[in-house]
Amino acid sequence: MKKTPPQKMSRSVEDIYVMRIADLLSDDPILLDVIGHRFKLVAECDRERRRVTYQFRAVDDDGPGTL
Repeated sequence: MKKTPPQKMSRSVEDIYVMRIADLLSDDPILLDVIGHRFKLVAECDRERRRVTYQFRAVDDDGPGTL
């Protein structure tokens, strides 16, 4: 049986999806136990490679958003 490739999501739907995952990660109780409650989560989306990178940073870290 042939599988058809999934339809691509629009950019706005992709952004909502990526941010929903970031929201779930920031509320995860195990992560909160490991890294504490004071952090920010930076999501970097590379649409060409179809890759999302999530970075956990200290609240006062104002470094660039790229890896």
